[in-house]
Amino acid sequence: MKALLMSTLALSLLVSCSSPDNSTPTPAPTPTPTPVPVTPTVTAYIPDGWKALSAFTGPRVCAVAATADDKLYVGLGYNGPSSHNNSVTNDWNEYDPATAKWTKKADFPGVGRANAISFAIGGKIYVGLGSNYDANTKGATYVDFYQYDPATDKWTEKSSFKGSGRDQPVSFVIGNKGYVGTGNTDPFSAATVTSDFYEYDPVTDKWTTKAQVAGTARCRAFGFALNGKGYLGAGEDQTVAKLRDFYEYDPTNDKWTQKADFPDANARARGFDFGAVGMVAGGRTGNSNSISNTVYQYNPADNTWAKKSDLASEDDTKKGRFYPIALTLKSKAYIGLGGFSGPGQKDFYEYVPK
Repeated sequence: MKALLMSTLALSLLVSCSSPDNSTPTPAPTPTPTPVPVTPTVTAYIPDGWKALSAFTGPRVCAVAATADDKLYVGLGYNGPSSHNNSVTNDWNEYDPATAKWTKKADFPGVGRANAISFAIGGKIYVGLGSNYDANTKGATYVDFYQYDPATDKWTEKSSFKGSGRDQPVSFVIGNKGYVGTGNTDPFSAATVTSDFYEYDPVTDKWTTKAQVAGTARCRAFGFALNGKGYLGAGEDQTVAKLRDFYEYDPTNDKWTQKADFPDANARARGFDFGAVGMVAGGRTGNSNSISNTVYQYNPADNTWAKKSDLASEDDTKKGRFYPIALTLKSKAYIGLGGFSGPGQKDFYEYVPK
């Protein structure tokens, strides 16, 4: 028995000495990480009353836009890094608010251009005039004019504009007729600004000369129509000085009447109607040529202007924009695109003024 106990004790000691050490080793010191610079996050700047929508197909400045059949249509303009770098387009695109989708449509049949005009009458859209700043056709301005039928996705050429080729004119619709005026005949010469004004009748396909716009000749103005009257103002004169004066046009007596000045000396803004009031978005203001981030409202009932909102932006360091698109459909405004720097912007928003 004593021999057996000694044998068991020896075996126990042997197993104990041959087992691995399960104790926890002292961990090595953790190296201090090198600090990594943190890039500030740029958040979308969405003021009250705005809703971000599907972005346009790409950056775009100086495009045209119109509404028909509960859809929006946008095209032409500059899509490149520079307005002098062969970047004009003749594309045409449809936005459906019901699906929040953009769809490519038949290209505008004229040459690519920017700073054209567009308006809708009777379910058809009319597009024309404009200019091409590209180096290969420096200074070219156009008078050709076309009708787009959304139902068939087809373009039809119409009577050319009665005036000279025109860059940066203003257009609006009163009743069932379109009105076009101001602008400059040479996009590289401020001395060629005009004050002429014309009426287009889609039934007869004819242009008629009307009373010249009151005040000094100008380009880069804004315009809209309300309650059977047209409104046009601001822009730049032949010295490139920005203007504030603002006028009402009565087609019944073919007469212009001066109204309250726009709040800022401004050029390259967009005007649009919104029910019983007019709205003006963006532009460049004052002698500093700073980019405006403001939407103003004009009330014809008491002939007053009021600031309504800042513009929305996908980049809160670029809240302003010049030559955006701005139009109304079913009691909602749609604003976006336009220039800030480089190739411009492609963000697009629904806006309901509060």
